[in-house]
Amino acid sequence: MRALLWWLQHQSTTTVAAIVLVLTFAVALADTLSGPFYSFLVFNLLPIGLAAWRLGARTGYLIAALCTGLWVVGLVIDPRPALAPLVLGWNLALRMVLFAFVVWLIRTACAALERAEHAARTDPLTGLHNRRHFYELVAVEMERARRSGHPFTLAYLDLDDFKALNDQFGHQTGDTVLVAVAAALHTHLRASDQCARLGGDEFAVLLPETDSAAGHQVCERLHAAITEVMSGRGWAASCSMGVVTYAHIPASIDDTIALADQQLYRAKGQGKAQTVYHVAESPGAQSQPAEAYGAADRTSCRR
Repeated sequence: MRALLWWLQHQSTTTVAAIVLVLTFAVALADTLSGPFYSFLVFNLLPIGLAAWRLGARTGYLIAALCTGLWVVGLVIDPRPALAPLVLGWNLALRMVLFAFVVWLIRTACAALERAEHAARTDPLTGLHNRRHFYELVAVEMERARRSGHPFTLAYLDLDDFKALNDQFGHQTGDTVLVAVAAALHTHLRASDQCARLGGDEFAVLLPETDSAAGHQVCERLHAAITEVMSGRGWAASCSMGVVTYAHIPASIDDTIALADQQLYRAKGQGKAQTVYHVAESPGAQSQPAEAYGAADRTSCRR
């Protein structure tokens, strides 16, 4: 059963719609051939439930109406004695109520499941991905990079002096800072990029199919956006970043994360508002040294 549900979940809507229609007319035909004294009511729940699950509430109600209409047509064309009007009316009302309830129940369950899945992969404060889901995205990108041979870039960010700001102005202001940083990241990233709050004042950014030059440009743009947010609101905090471009994909996601984390701590060790860039080459290639990029470098570039 689990394998069947998985298969249905991964079919296109066109395929699912075809299955729903085949089931609907098959049940209607069997119901008509069996006569008015045998009910196939429960079997109608298969196409109705599948339509409600995969095709939405509107389609679910439409299939429910189609099942009911085909049942009535079957009774009309059946040459055998018809049901009494009272019995017919009762059965018709029962079908309509039951089918509508099943559609509502399935859509309610689907909505609850979607909310639970969203909550499980989202940071509740900022709305960004949480650590768990971000690691899943990194793992997927690693597999894609192995197949394509294209690099990707991973950036770890940490807010300097965030604890002091939090202690001075309170947790509410601290939360406002985190939300503002998250908004800046989301605004200045491409549609294909992913960003997450890993916890506390740590954030991460995944740049798929991005080499070191493009990663440098994106991260400097992010750093400038965060700096502008901080200075614009009078917050005495800055941002340190550790950025790694993976020309060679590490063996495990733990190694991938650890290398980016190391660059962040190197940046933190060199002072505030620092960014350290590193390119992870293949084991046989000559490793490129990490490049530090601080506030003075950014000022000179702007000049």
